[in-house]
Amino acid sequence: SPQTKDKAMCENCWAKYGSPTIDSPKVRAAADAIEAVHDLNDLGGGMHAHLEDWNLEDKHFRGVAEAYLQNDTERRCFQFMREMSVEERASALALVEGYFVEGHERQ
Repeated sequence: SPQTKDKAMCENCWAKYGSPTIDSPKVRAAADAIEAVHDLNDLGGGMHAHLEDWNLEDKHFRGVAEAYLQNDTERRCFQFMREMSVEERASALALVEGYFVEGHERQ
């Protein structure tokens, strides 16, 4: 996970989406894909706007966004996240950032 950002700022981004804590196989798979992107590039590479700036609305997963992807790892992550709800995307990023722990979904 990138350490270059202020954690509170990211937590505010998560809160903007209602601080969702969806813990599902799909969310865990997306979290793994996000971590794989970060392993290649701490700042998210072609997914920087999604992973670092928390642009998770559907409009950010349509149109030209795919043209910025730089490798198969980013394309895999993008495809995972494109098929998710906004709340699932925010949950996957929150899981990666450690804002909630697997198996501890809030009701």
